[in-house]
Amino acid sequence: TIMNVGKMATETLTTDHETDNEQNTQISKSIWRSRFPSTPWAYLIVLYAPVGLLLLVLRVCISLQALLYLLVVPDSFPLKRHFLRILYGVLGIVVTTEDTGLLSQESQVIVLNRISRFDHLLLQTVLRCKVLSTGSEQFLLSGLVNHKCLLGRDDETLIREAEKLVPSEVAEENHQTSKPSVPLAVYPEELPSNGQHSLMKFNTWPFGLTDKVQPIVIRATRPIGFGTTLTTAKSGGWGDLLWSLSLPFTHFHFRVLPPIVLKSNESLQSFTTHVQQNMAENLQLQCSSIGLVEVNAWLEALAGREAEARPRQTRQAEGDDGSPFIPIREFREVEHVVNHGQSPQVEEMVDQVRQVFPQVPAFAIRQDIMRTMNVDTTVLNIADGRLQFTPEEEEE
Repeated sequence: TIMNVGKMATETLTTDHETDNEQNTQISKSIWRSRFPSTPWAYLIVLYAPVGLLLLVLRVCISLQALLYLLVVPDSFPLKRHFLRILYGVLGIVVTTEDTGLLSQESQVIVLNRISRFDHLLLQTVLRCKVLSTGSEQFLLSGLVNHKCLLGRDDETLIREAEKLVPSEVAEENHQTSKPSVPLAVYPEELPSNGQHSLMKFNTWPFGLTDKVQPIVIRATRPIGFGTTLTTAKSGGWGDLLWSLSLPFTHFHFRVLPPIVLKSNESLQSFTTHVQQNMAENLQLQCSSIGLVEVNAWLEALAGREAEARPRQTRQAEGDDGSPFIPIREFREVEHVVNHGQSPQVEEMVDQVRQVFPQVPAFAIRQDIMRTMNVDTTVLNIADGRLQFTPEEEEE
């Protein structure tokens, strides 16, 4: 029975390992962990550091004027977007647009990809809108723009909450024409990507608000030699913004795409996938089903592997290699082995592991058993390749 369970566990672990490897590769290409990519140009940042520091101090002082402008000047002011774009340019954040003529007056929901944690601040230079977000998303200085944070925890609740904000131009029941409201801007991705490999998973709730959405795609570039990443998996909005202020410039390009209409008999998930594929094709990227949960799991796995790579003495002192601490009663068993030779309990556990992995030397199993004092943990260590050994030939 133990042998069958071990074989099944090994096969399952192998299949899951291949799936995880494919997903982890996709995540590592879509999300940066480090602010500095591994390219020769990254070393220029060291030489640029004194200039960047002076530029940062100067632009921080100027940015206070931008914050004051956002607070004081109302969105209805006709020239606000133009003045704001000039002010952002002085701060080294250049915003350009393309195909703005495709913006439809009838579009009530606008969907955008995420490239940084302050995209919504730059969107104010493109059009008037109300930005929607959920509680799990990070939006820097959201109070400076027309922003609404939805409190729902599931798609149905979010849709019901957001439907109250969808603009309507004609009140048919009263036969009165009301003033047109600003459209809703939604970011379906749960977190920003690096914009180089694939779009992250799209949430479906924004596409349940209306049967017609207006996509806008965003690209960001920096000059050669200053290719630091816009954002990382663990960075915050302030860190991303300060890095942008310290570099010569960062170019954000907004491209408006034609509206996409929900087809008859098309499901909500199909409509979501259709819009995601359309935006990915225009950005020349791939579509992925990776969301915040998968990225967090990937980061935790990387942190675990980095901890295992530390010197063994440090791991044993800290107890961070994934194995449990040995309680006093079990430690006496290990002490008995060291002082008086082999312990019957340890040898019994070694025999159980040998039934599953007969090619593993007994002394290697014994060493791991003395550390874990658990058969299942040692079996998993062998299956995952964490136990180093030279295989023995099976006895006939």
